[in-house]
Parts: sequence; structure tokens; C-alpha cells
Amino acid sequence: MAGFFWRLADYLAASDSDRQQNNYIAGNDGNIYSVRDNQFGRIVVKAKHVPKVDKIEEGFQFRLPKIPGSMLTKVISFFHAYWNKDEQNEVMIRIVYDTLEMKYSFDCPEQYVTWESIHAPTCGINLPEPRFIDLMHIHSHHIMPAIFSEIDDANELKYRLYMVVGNMSASIPDMSLRVGHNGSFIYIPLEVVFDMTSFSLLESTYPEEWDNCVTIV
Repeated sequence: MAGFFWRLADYLAASDSDRQQNNYIAGNDGNIYSVRDNQFGRIVVKAKHVPKVDKIEEGFQFRLPKIPGSMLTKVISFFHAYWNKDEQNEVMIRIVYDTLEMKYSFDCPEQYVTWESIHAPTCGINLPEPRFIDLMHIHSHHIMPAIFSEIDDANELKYRLYMVVGNMSASIPDMSLRVGHNGSFIYIPLEVVFDMTSFSLLESTYPEEWDNCVTIV
């Protein structure tokens, strides 16, 4: 038999009849701990196997229609406009899904940008939910690699898709996509959420009003 407790205090307060020979306690680090008591002491170790619970695997299933790759082409063209050999600046865009009309659109929030940071004070607060899903935030790393930084990890806490585009001086820029929630992330291939058949590396136009949202500081 196995005993299960959410908190260590509950285990310590339990009577001998409520405890089992093998007991399992949830830890705030996300691990399950195995606890065993007898006359000579108490041992607490991370559980390698927890009986009577299901095997769970990390993963992500995308439930919406795939995002047209042509939208990604526009995003990269926008990012290209904010770097050159003399100056490089990060910028961002988000992709929104309209659950009523069942289509995707862009939103370019007001943003104050530098070569290493983006401050978008109104991003994420002007969408009437639940009709609109704030689905994906994409930002550029211009000539730097498409690797999420510690700042990105600290900022990207809400449940949504996040993407970074970097090494943009190359003929094919680096692109990294992940889905995150509360500081934990799963990296996924672009093909999971994008229809890459309409993606092109050729320069594309993007709405001129996006430039009005960007202030280089």
C-alpha cells in the first residue's frame, strides 16, 4: 500500500494508521518524494516510481488551424527593417486568432526598443477575450542567435507561443519556437503551428503603420 500527501505538514500530522509503509509527498520543486519511517529514522528521497498514478509525458498539441507561412515572411521583413551594419534593434509582433471569424491577424503594439530589449507597455491588455486569443509573441535578435535569453525566460510567463528570430545577416535566419506556461517551456518545430508551404525568404511588404508603433531609444 502507498500513502499520498500534498504537504509535508499533513504527513507529519497524520496518525500511524493513516500513514502507509511507503508514503509519497509532493514538493514545491515539482518533484514527488518518497518518505519511509521506522524505529531508527526517517528517509526522504526523490521518488523514481510512484505507484497507482498514470505515466505522463510532456508535450503540446496545437488545436487551431496552422498559421499561414506567409505571415512569418512578413514578420521577418519587418525585423529586417530594424537592423543594418551600423545599428541593430530588437522589435516584436504578435499573432492573434479571432475565434469568431476563425482567422489570424497581426498586432504591432507600441514598443520602445534597443539593440537588446523591447518595452511594450500595452502589449496583451487590449484584446477582448475570449473572442481573441493572444496566441504568439515573436521578437527579433537581429544578428544575435535565435536563443531565448534569461530576460525572455523571466518575461514569458503566460500560456502562449513564443518565437525568436536571429542571425538575420545569414541567407536563412535562425528561428526558435516554444510554448510556455509559468516559466516552463517546450520547444517545438515550426511545422507544428505554421503551414510552411507558403513561407518564403524573399522580402515582403508589411503594414506601414507598424513603423509608427516603434520608438528607438
